[in-house]
Amino acid sequence: MTLNEVWISGSISEETGCFLVDMSYTFLKSLCLNQVEYHNTRGEMPIREDMCIHLTLLSQLYTNDSKYPIVERHNIAWIYLIETVIVPWIMVDYENNKLSEEAGNLIVEFYQNFPFNQSNKTIVDEDRLEYGYQETGWMDELYRGYGELRLGNIEAYTLG
Repeated sequence: MTLNEVWISGSISEETGCFLVDMSYTFLKSLCLNQVEYHNTRGEMPIREDMCIHLTLLSQLYTNDSKYPIVERHNIAWIYLIETVIVPWIMVDYENNKLSEEAGNLIVEFYQNFPFNQSNKTIVDEDRLEYGYQETGWMDELYRGYGELRLGNIEAYTLG
């Protein structure tokens, strides 16, 4: 399955900050993700770019080595869509970036310890990670929430 230039709109959980796309009955051999974005529609039109969600958690319910599948989520990867404006309103470049395990742990900690609040723009202390902006740009967007693509099982995935 390929998800290319996908725009998903709907409701986000105010308690968890999660925009869940539940495909738990979908079992895939492979998945290619390329430019997946989410928008929390609260009756706001037109869609505001500063409210787009570029952070995706790819997860599955079953692991390949399970004899008896347990309905429990297994995080596969945190993916951040980097959006670079080349020519305003005309040309934008997108790049998917798989975040490190450490960054994923910080994201999980953020959403477990802080209730989701649109006005809460407190970010994780950037001194804890020593990366360039492309590695930490996701920190500035934590207050927007994240999208979770939850599958039953996925054997392999690639980023476009």
